[in-house]
Amino acid sequence: MHDHKFDPVKAEKLLAPERYQKIKPDILLQKLGVPPGSTILDLGCGNGFFTFPASAAMGENGMVIAADSSGEMLQLLSDRNPRDNVQVL
Repeated sequence: MHDHKFDPVKAEKLLAPERYQKIKPDILLQKLGVPPGSTILDLGCGNGFFTFPASAAMGENGMVIAADSSGEMLQLLSDRNPRDNVQVL
């Protein structure tokens, strides 16, 4: 089992524009084919790299459950004011 945890001090790197260009979470979500209105789980959500695009893709009738083992990362996500369709665990 892997026990690595991301250092919250470096959390801003997770949201760098270059990372969005390389990984393209919007395109990945489209390819997964999850229809708007669905509920999805973002496990290991960190500060919300996938949470925010998933929230937009699911729309107001869908839900994103954002879960992470790090309370600090969850606080960073919450500080970014996610939409009402995001439940932070």
